[in-house]
Amino acid sequence: MRMKIYLLGLLLCCATLSFAQDKWFSKYADMDDVTTVYISKKMFQMMPTMEYIGLQLANMQGKIDGLQILSTERKDLQAQMRKEFNGMIGKEYEELMRVKDKGTKANFYIRQQGELIKELIMLADTEENFSVIQLKGNFTLQDIQEITNESSR
Repeated sequence: MRMKIYLLGLLLCCATLSFAQDKWFSKYADMDDVTTVYISKKMFQMMPTMEYIGLQLANMQGKIDGLQILSTERKDLQAQMRKEFNGMIGKEYEELMRVKDKGTKANFYIRQQGELIKELIMLADTEENFSVIQLKGNFTLQDIQEITNESSR
């Protein structure tokens, strides 16, 4: 009985975390001066080459549940999004990689469940804009490595 209560609590925490992320994406998706992109699992299944923003996603066929991108050039929204999304990352995510090149900073975070990565989030920050990219699904670190290797060729 006690184990069932713990499992129920864990499931509720996971659901709350997922809802909070979707809440942030929904909040900004309808704002003026915010560019949004959403690609559903079904759309990924329909894409034969699976290339998006320079990423080769062909090996991820069937593993991606969705992709969301938010981006803004408006300074006040950049600051607000930076604060809220960095706060959202919290303890639930593990930093995977950090890149700084000239005026660009990008941080990559993952949320794992066992060996599977359930979510990859990239926060990209430049002087001109702030972007958040969220990739949800069931994939491995090796899948991410293959995307990175293909993209760098």
